[in-house]
Amino acid sequence: MIGYNEPQDKEDEEAYIRAVCAAVEVDQAYGASGGIGEAVASVTLGKFSASIGGDGASSLYETDMRRVVHRELVGSSLLYQGLR
Repeated sequence: MIGYNEPQDKEDEEAYIRAVCAAVEVDQAYGASGGIGEAVASVTLGKFSASIGGDGASSLYETDMRRVVHRELVGSSLLYQGLR
């Protein structure tokens, strides 16, 4: 999310640390999965097949991760402006 930006001052360093901690908390809430399997659209096991979601939208994990990191980086020089 910060691209090639580097912390420029103490406030940036603190925002960076808060963003990393927030990201770890989100990952922990999702079972430390790294988001793997969050956007699975279909599963097949033998003759059984089931489909859910798969509309190409971001998974809840990705949405939550972006939200908390963005929240912590707003106001710093670190937030990559091409994010949205």
